[in-house]
Amino acid sequence: YEEERILRQDVQELLQRVVSRPSQEYTDRFPGEMATLLKVFLKDGRSLVKEKRDYEGFHTNPMSWETVVRKFELLSEPYTGASLRREIVDAVQGLEVLPVQEFAGLLAKVEVSKD
Repeated sequence: YEEERILRQDVQELLQRVVSRPSQEYTDRFPGEMATLLKVFLKDGRSLVKEKRDYEGFHTNPMSWETVVRKFELLSEPYTGASLRREIVDAVQGLEVLPVQEFAGLLAKVEVSKD
């Protein structure tokens, strides 16, 4: 989602070949499903088709705790040190008993991008 990457010529050329169409059938299946159909047409005339009813992280296909932690690590690494990330993970794991002020204090230590 970085603007520099989106504006690159190769990405722009790919976007010109992508078509997105709404589907009332899929819309009607929400919120029980988050259905989608993906079709890729290859230069040699073949096509690849994949239909999905959900994705990892949707309520019908929850992520494991380990996957959530890996995703958090990946996304927060530019803004936090390893020690603070570990503190936040531990705090979230015990969120039910953690005072909100203590959790907010941890989040206040995160370096927010000025972009």
